Order: sequence, then structure tokens, then C-alpha cells
Amino acid sequence: MIAEYLNAHLFICPSSIENSPNSLGEAQLLGVPVIASYVGGVPDMVTHGETGLLYRFEEVEMLAEGIRNLFMNMALALSLSKKGISASEQRHQPTSNLQQMIKIYRSIIE
Repeated sequence: MIAEYLNAHLFICPSSIENSPNSLGEAQLLGVPVIASYVGGVPDMVTHGETGLLYRFEEVEMLAEGIRNLFMNMALALSLSKKGISASEQRHQPTSNLQQMIKIYRSIIE
């Protein structure tokens, strides 16, 4: 799968219902620019214009425009790639995730 992500110019998550898609996080970790529908937990993973592009899932014209933008604007694609990597590395940081999980369990126990 890593090779497939790295061979892609962009990753699209077109879901109409989504929580926290692993595939989106994987693409970001590998630096693949992402376009995702603005549903569920996706906006917590993608900041529009910064770490990826968001569109309303029923508005395919917005998706088409995002695809066009990423193919026509290499500077945008590279910026989304770099910022996506940074955001996903922070989101998936093992030490802070462990500390947060311990904090949650302690609050439940107390």
C-alpha cells in the first residue's frame, strides 16, 4: 500500500459518512496531498487549504476543482504535503497519545 500511496499525485476520501479514516491519515503521513469530504471527524484531520482540501461530499464540482487545483498548482500540492506530514506526525505521536490515554483512564477511575 505504501508504494501505491507514493505513486499517487493525490488521495481522495469521498465518504458521505466518516469518523477518522485511517486511509486519510496514512496518506498524510506519507506526504500525499489529500482532498476529503467535509463529514464526521474528517475536519479534525484536515484543515482546508493548509493540510489538505475539503469539499461538501454532495458537491462534486468542488471535488473536481480541488483535483484540478492540485494538478495545476505544484506549490499548493507541495505545501499541503509538507503540512499534512507535520499534522499527522503530531496526531500520531506515540508518547503524547499514551499520556493522553493514561489521563483519560485516570479520570474514569477517579
